[in-house]
Amino acid sequence: MTDEQANLAMSAAVNSGNVSSIDANINSWEGAANDMWRSTEEEGRFTYGGENPTATIYAEDVDNNGIPEHFTNSNGNGTYHDPWNGETGTVGDTQLQQSGLGPTRTLTYSRGRE
Repeated sequence: MTDEQANLAMSAAVNSGNVSSIDANINSWEGAANDMWRSTEEEGRFTYGGENPTATIYAEDVDNNGIPEHFTNSNGNGTYHDPWNGETGTVGDTQLQQSGLGPTRTLTYSRGRE
């Protein structure tokens, strides 16, 4: 995804209100994922959760206050990709959220039109 495509995707989620324009708080994980996906003009949709999720997002509690301050994407092999800085790291090398929604947010992708 190019920087321009990423900006369009994030703008779609902010414009819908599924991502807060003030602090980037996620108001709806499913809604934000679908807003971003629709911006690619590809078919399919995401639902939050699922028995066999296709995407896992790690919630990092950087200052150990119980509130996640940063999110990274699972690579599915015990590592994560940080879209903020482009780095890859090992899960467990960072402090994951343990309270609230817990350390992960999962999404399941389904093919086809909405």
